[in-house]
Amino acid sequence: MTSYIWRNTAGDENGSTKQGTRTAAGSDVITFDAENVSDGRYIHQTDLALVIAIGENEKPQGNTNELQDVGVDSVTWTITGSVSSPTTNGIFQTVKEWIFDGKTDAVYTKGRFGLELDDVTAYNLIPTGTGASTEQPRGYIISNWTWVRAGETTGKAEFVATLRFNGDEGVNTTSPKYSWTVNH
Repeated sequence: MTSYIWRNTAGDENGSTKQGTRTAAGSDVITFDAENVSDGRYIHQTDLALVIAIGENEKPQGNTNELQDVGVDSVTWTITGSVSSPTTNGIFQTVKEWIFDGKTDAVYTKGRFGLELDDVTAYNLIPTGTGASTEQPRGYIISNWTWVRAGETTGKAEFVATLRFNGDEGVNTTSPKYSWTVNH
């Protein structure tokens, strides 16, 4: 059971599909492995918020206000985990670079970050650049990363990472509908 967060960069995309891949990202990957604990990176909890935008038409003299479904407002992951050996674990430098570097680039115009969770595959995402497919581009953007040193605990740091979906959500006529890991 392995999960990943990674960052793609212009130049590592597939030439025809404009998809980035985790393997093309090279060392720009954080691996969370529940079976191989030697890397000391763990995901403890994942929260997914699917928010619908609602328009409200006020009725000053009427009964209840009328509501309108105006589509998806946001798709946001909050990932909570921990890292052992904070003084030697390379994840701290990786995250620092991810936060200070651009979240988009010339190819990945909607987001450079991919997500692969071993147990919630419907929301896995491979970043795509502008290509031939009408359902591109798309990607996750890391909007927040909080490190927590809990009390007197040494040798471990906890984190809360927020990833937000950006771009084209795909089409509902494909199988599976709204897939973010394939290019139709």
